[in-house]
Amino acid sequence: MLDDSGLRELLGDDDLAIQMVLTSFLDSSKLIYSDIEKAAAVVDRDALEHAAHKLKSASYSVGATALGDACQKLEDCVCESGEQEIFSLLKIIETQLQEIDAYLTARQ
Repeated sequence: MLDDSGLRELLGDDDLAIQMVLTSFLDSSKLIYSDIEKAAAVVDRDALEHAAHKLKSASYSVGATALGDACQKLEDCVCESGEQEIFSLLKIIETQLQEIDAYLTARQ
C-alpha cells in the first residue's frame, strides 16, 4: 500500500513529518480523484488523462505504488478503452485511497 522508505531517506525517522506529508498527499489526492470522477462522468478523456497523470505522479512520489500503478493503467486506457474499463479502474483507485486513508488513521 505505502512504502515510506523514500520519505524516510528525505526526512529521516521524523514520523510526524512523514505523517504530515502523507496526510497532505491524501488530502490532495481526494481532490484529484474528485476531478477524475467528474471527468469520467462526462467522458472528458483529456481531463481524465490529465488528472490520472497528476495522481499517478503524486502517488509514486510518496511510495503509494499500487495507487500509482492503477493511475498509470487509467492513463493508458483512457484513449483506447471503453467506459466500462475506465469505471473499473476508478473503483480500484477509490479502494486504494480508502486503504491509504485507513492506514494513515491507524498510524495516528
